[in-house]
Amino acid sequence: MITFLAIKTRKYFNFLKDQLKKAGIKKGLIPYLEEFYQSFFITLFLSIFLFLLPNFLSLPKSYVLIFKILALLLPLVAILYYILGPTFIIKSKEKKISNTLPFALIHISSIAESGVAPHLIFKILSNFKEYEELADEIKKINDKIEIYGKDLLTALKEVARDTPSKSFKKFLNSLITTIESGGDIKGFLKTYSEQALFEWRMAREEFLQKLCTFTEIYVGVLVLSPLVIVALLIFMNFIHSNIGG
Repeated sequence: MITFLAIKTRKYFNFLKDQLKKAGIKKGLIPYLEEFYQSFFITLFLSIFLFLLPNFLSLPKSYVLIFKILALLLPLVAILYYILGPTFIIKSKEKKISNTLPFALIHISSIAESGVAPHLIFKILSNFKEYEELADEIKKINDKIEIYGKDLLTALKEVARDTPSKSFKKFLNSLITTIESGGDIKGFLKTYSEQALFEWRMAREEFLQKLCTFTEIYVGVLVLSPLVIVALLIFMNFIHSNIGG
């Protein structure tokens, strides 16, 4: 029944196909929907049980309300987890990749300067776990070349299509264009890595400036609030004295 339901409704969830790939969830759309429906029906039956349970117990009204709220929330949680879950995973991966990409690009440029072939650069970097999520994306390029026997350009295009990071996708597409046009790969990597590091530094400086501004506002409010309260109390006391006098 669940498999039948997943097949019949998959057209409504086609948007999840790309999201599952980008999130690194190694399941097809149908198995993922089967798991979703299974979890949904379990939570639905559990919510019905929780909704009806207070009728058989002598509980205060506040407890009955809590049971009914939980009953309503359970199926909703299941829906949100499976429908929005991949999106949150993608955003988390994208943020981690963006934080490490400028340094990885400097590393790539340095290796390229030593004369290492482009496909070997990705093999070397795939072993650097310090790059976390980015290392996994680079490993995909290496695996497509070494395990599946694909050429460098095909591997780059496929990873660029499926990567959760817009910045890494932009880099890969620019690299693909450079290779296909017969451009200077070393020069491209050097220029691109320097620009990426510059943009990262500018973003950090902007963040620190905003942080300083919010800190100053917070400290100002923290210092002035007691003074304002004291002034109001004195003013209210003065008004009260005049009225009473």
